[in-house]
Amino acid sequence: MKTKLIGAALAVGLGLIACSSDPQASPDEACASFADSLCNKFKGCFPELFPSAYTDVANCVARQKIGCKNTVTAKGTGITSTDITTCGSGLSNASCDKIYNSDNTPLDGCRPKTGTLEAGTACQDDSQCKSSFCKFGTSSCGACGTRAAAGSKCDSTNDCEFGLVCGATSTCVKPGAAGDSCSNDKPCGGKLVCKTGTAGSTTGTCAAPGGAGDACNGADCDGSKALFCSAESRQCQAAKFANPGEACGFVSGTYTGCSGPGAVCATTGTGNGTCKAGAKDGEACDTTKGPFCQTPARCVNSVCTLPTACGG
Repeated sequence: MKTKLIGAALAVGLGLIACSSDPQASPDEACASFADSLCNKFKGCFPELFPSAYTDVANCVARQKIGCKNTVTAKGTGITSTDITTCGSGLSNASCDKIYNSDNTPLDGCRPKTGTLEAGTACQDDSQCKSSFCKFGTSSCGACGTRAAAGSKCDSTNDCEFGLVCGATSTCVKPGAAGDSCSNDKPCGGKLVCKTGTAGSTTGTCAAPGGAGDACNGADCDGSKALFCSAESRQCQAAKFANPGEACGFVSGTYTGCSGPGAVCATTGTGNGTCKAGAKDGEACDTTKGPFCQTPARCVNSVCTLPTACGG
């Protein structure tokens, strides 16, 4: 549940950061304007999820500006002023359901452009590469590569061709549509969830997520509204978010996540624990156990590292 909520929250910022700015504005002015639009859209669409990624709108804007300025000035980028304006319009006009997208499909007008950097060249953004894909590993810079086709291995959904997702066996697959069968390795597309007939089952049918109070058997509640399936009532209930130092996990029968960018529930092995604040830029991090970094910083050699000027 924690991973799903955090992943959904961060996808909004990370997936759209390359699309910013007024063509006549300076990079700083343009990124400030776009970051403001993005962050307010995020909070407006997902008020329940927003606290899991940012402390407030001002914090969101400040962090998004950092990544944006690196992106729009990146070496070899194929993004033009027209592209940026078109993408900004796509964001403003997109529905909340479209933004909450698990299919790795860009918003209208926001598809990565073709850059000038050759395969294998260091990069920080898809639009720098001739292949329109920058593959990241454990370094501060990525490398221009090729998106994985259906059936190919992947580390994350971002590695797959658009319209595909990275399944449980680290293979790119096409997500299921409403009524399709689903499993851990064949997830459902968009906001659809894998509804099962019995608790604990790993197979089911793709269907619309349950709302508050609806019956559930597992991860079939509406994650965009921070709902979880209560093991006691077998109904979808609202999750809560605690501050650093407070109890987290399943507290009094309610799933309790942690508020703040990069925060993690440090457990004792029982499933419950205490919220630990996320790592700040330059602080120690752990991509598996946390604390995690706040976008756009990445955990490089166990230290939260801001984007660098990557490009050959």
